[in-house]
Amino acid sequence: MNTKIPVILIIDDADSHLYLLQSILSEEGYNVIIENDAQNALVIMDEINFDLILLDLMMPKIDGFTILEIIKTNYKNKNIPVIMVSAKSDIKSIERSIREGAHDYIVKPVNIRDVKNKIKSALNNY
Repeated sequence: MNTKIPVILIIDDADSHLYLLQSILSEEGYNVIIENDAQNALVIMDEINFDLILLDLMMPKIDGFTILEIIKTNYKNKNIPVIMVSAKSDIKSIERSIREGAHDYIVKPVNIRDVKNKIKSALNNY
């Protein structure tokens, strides 16, 4: 029986969104690390083995698509499920995210039940 607590990284430049998701996921029993700077997140990913990443699409300096590409081309991180989280609800952004390797896509404002279900699904398939 595997009793490892999944470690989830949340990358989002909006602190309010980070703290909301951290609160929700911590209550579910996950070990949650938050980062509001994409460049810092890339450093953390080299130091910690994550089971899942929630990634905001629209961020300053480095956008979510660029981070997703870095994750999916990095030999250590390429198999980690990434769920994109964005206020962009257009089909082009969603299709591009999936095509470029995202496991799933969540539209902001988030639906808590949807977040929980998509995370469980991603972790079960990982």
